[in-house]
Amino acid sequence: MFLIENESRKLFQINNNGHIYARQIRVNLDLAWPDYVFQLNYQLMPLSQLETFIKQHGHLPNVPKASEVNVNGIDLGETNRILMEKVEELTLYLIQQQKKLDQIELEIKTIQN
Repeated sequence: MFLIENESRKLFQINNNGHIYARQIRVNLDLAWPDYVFQLNYQLMPLSQLETFIKQHGHLPNVPKASEVNVNGIDLGETNRILMEKVEELTLYLIQQQKKLDQIELEIKTIQN
């Protein structure tokens, strides 16, 4: 076991079983943070195409397969970048769905009147 501590608490610890404990980890990425998802030229995959991709490949686009992760592990910074990309894409999908729902509600009200 390797341990770094001050008078009041453990700051960093690596156990013989491979577990790492730290107060905070900061990762500096060389890759762009996925705010590009919100650019006007970003092509969000249509949900039907996304469903087909998931059925064919068993994972989301740009996300490594479980078998790759089992062999190679994951890079924490890259994984967080991918997760943020997917969260931002989900936000765009939700906005699209809300617009469709609002339009349907408007059409229903128009028909009812």
